[in-house]
Amino acid sequence: MEGTADGGRQPLHADGVRGVQQRCATRRILAIGCVCTVIAIGCIAYILLQASSTAGVTTTTLTTTLSTTTNTTTTSQTTTTAPKPAPPTPAPPAPVPPTPAPPTPAPPGPELCKGEDVSGLSLPHSALCFCFYGGRCQSNFHCHAGESAEACQQRSCGSGSLEVTDETASFFNRGSRSDVLTVPIQYFRDIRRLSEQCPDNAVQLLVELLAAGRRVFVSTAAGGPGSPAPETQCVHLYPHLSVPWLHVHTFIGRVRSEGLPGVWPLAACVSAALPEDEAAAELLRLSR
Repeated sequence: MEGTADGGRQPLHADGVRGVQQRCATRRILAIGCVCTVIAIGCIAYILLQASSTAGVTTTTLTTTLSTTTNTTTTSQTTTTAPKPAPPTPAPPAPVPPTPAPPTPAPPGPELCKGEDVSGLSLPHSALCFCFYGGRCQSNFHCHAGESAEACQQRSCGSGSLEVTDETASFFNRGSRSDVLTVPIQYFRDIRRLSEQCPDNAVQLLVELLAAGRRVFVSTAAGGPGSPAPETQCVHLYPHLSVPWLHVHTFIGRVRSEGLPGVWPLAACVSAALPEDEAAAELLRLSR
């Protein structure tokens, strides 16, 4: 190579330039190839790592599945082969307590006052009706077959019972529906006979008669609209008896057909505003 005046170097020939260029291109190709090789190796390593991890998970899952299956099989075999427990012995049934017998109803108490036996007495029809209103003496009346006692009373006596208790019976006066009559179930001719035959309980029986008369008078509105309370209660005195069977009249104002309210010796009367026990004692006093 020949020197030059500016540095002693000779200018490169065209072939030399191409050679240098080729060597540079070769080096670049080799460099690129190395980089690609490294990348390829990295990818392969990553794939192998993922495959290994997946295989591990699969192996673990398979192992767990096999273990679970084995345990299930063992448990199943154990359950199958275990002897069945004997069924529990049922407890004996509890004894059933005996059903208590229904209470025996108490016999009716004795009457406050024992009256006379009407079967041996010759009583007028009106007095027999008073007996019939209390549920007795029906044999003295020709009641039709199947006819109720009330219907028979209405047909035979002109009125029917309004209330019947153990001691009393109440009904309307045939001559005035504003006058309630109340009689004892037992027979006493009049208030004086009651005081003679039943000295211990005469006041109490009169209390029952007065209370029943007041109660029925209001409940049946015998006093008119508004069901006012009665004003007066009277008994006839012997021998001035309209019917020979003790009876209490309960009314408002006057009962002209009976001459009430009246005074001794025809009748004994008290205010219906008095307490029943006071009114009963006053009637007994007036009847002497």
